[in-house]
Amino acid sequence: MAKDLYGSVARSSAWLIAGRWGSRVIGLVSTVILARLLAPDDFGLVAIASLLIGFADLLTQQGQRLAVLQKIDPDDDFINSAWTITLLTGIILGAMVFAMGPVFAYYFADPRVELVIYVLSFRIFILGFDNIGMTLYLKEFNFRTDFYLNIYEKILPFIVTLTLAFYIRNYWALVFGVIIGHAGAIVMTYVLHPYRPRLCFKRVSEVWSFSGWVLIESVGHYFTMNVDRLFVPGVGSTSTMGHYHVGAELARMPTFELFMPLNRAFFPAYSRLQGSASEMANNFVNILSVAAIICIPVSAGFALVAGDAVQFIYGEKWIPMIPVVRWISVNAGVLAVLSTFYPVLQASNRTRLAASITFVHAVLLVAGLSLFHSSYNSIDGIAMTRTLISFAVIPFAIYCLRRVIHVSLAQIFGAVWRPFLATGAMSAVLLYVLPEYQGLAAGVSLALRITAGAAVFTLCLGLSWLLAGRPAGAERALTRLINGRLVSKSG
Repeated sequence: MAKDLYGSVARSSAWLIAGRWGSRVIGLVSTVILARLLAPDDFGLVAIASLLIGFADLLTQQGQRLAVLQKIDPDDDFINSAWTITLLTGIILGAMVFAMGPVFAYYFADPRVELVIYVLSFRIFILGFDNIGMTLYLKEFNFRTDFYLNIYEKILPFIVTLTLAFYIRNYWALVFGVIIGHAGAIVMTYVLHPYRPRLCFKRVSEVWSFSGWVLIESVGHYFTMNVDRLFVPGVGSTSTMGHYHVGAELARMPTFELFMPLNRAFFPAYSRLQGSASEMANNFVNILSVAAIICIPVSAGFALVAGDAVQFIYGEKWIPMIPVVRWISVNAGVLAVLSTFYPVLQASNRTRLAASITFVHAVLLVAGLSLFHSSYNSIDGIAMTRTLISFAVIPFAIYCLRRVIHVSLAQIFGAVWRPFLATGAMSAVLLYVLPEYQGLAAGVSLALRITAGAAVFTLCLGLSWLLAGRPAGAERALTRLINGRLVSKSG
């Protein structure tokens, strides 16, 4: 069964990573060009509206999709009931978002926000029409069509946004790019999958019994990812919000884009192991090992090269966001590792525990930000506070996990100590041997330091694995994969 899990995840990972990185490359190129054409104030204005739009977006469909994935053999009534909930939720939330326009304009002291929210609320109205049949592809580990959808979702808004930005040079280019891109993506879901959903209320209560707790978890997760932005008006203007928003997005990109595509495959894979807590435990430890090897060095490494990265990618006018990139990059590594806990809890139908982790995280975050907000004089303090609080959630997350599967603290430590040690060595080199701002061009310095950091991390990780006696984990799996490829090529 464990081999089936690895096989399913491995087969789907290539399409997941390709789709995620394909869409992100398009998004990054778009952002880099737009950062030169538009001002931080433009990005800040759309970021303010996106706080509300993104929250409503999350509420409309996340729980229903997971309910279909978690159900071993869902029939048409179950699938259609899930789609019906999504459709009605989108219509109701679209109206609520529209009504909130004046409130957000008042809170952020920018009257332009009101009209932007009115226009973007249309995205929520149409969100429920998304074809839930695409979820059936995920259930079957068919991520090829998901790849096509991800690419299309980026190409259309990329073309629209850049064209408008060249001509109008303001935030409306970003707004209309979002609307047109999402409308096109909804059409594509019906092109890519033959399933045609219809209104059905027969299994609504059954769907909601699962998706209700997922909804609470999703709300908590979104809250923890965005509540810090509500404190930005206390230390700056809409332009400051632009620096914080773009900096946070840049900081999360390396870690999230390398690991989150893999994480999407874990839930349907764990769902196949329902009833076998020991199999789940063994697979969790190995997956945690993979997460640690990817997330810990990438998040710490990007924090250390943030100065070079910001100047090379965005230019001089974005320098104020460098401290935000450093702190949020570390935070992204913590969140990515924590994300490996949720699929186990959800697949075991312990969504209440998953929701409780996000609830505790949200409460601690609000408490911490509220406690220290009077001492903030820049956005750096906000980013630092949210990062430190993320570390505080780890013990509680481990406690919740151990209520479901029998995994010891020694096993968890065994999965992460080698990546931590290797990351420490890498950090020492980047801080003391190859520090930032040594007179080199930003692009040259960035390439040199990334190469050196990756080499040091890989060497130290390999040595620590050998000295530990070559234990089972990601290192052994990677070694076997490389050896297998070499053998096949020599044959």
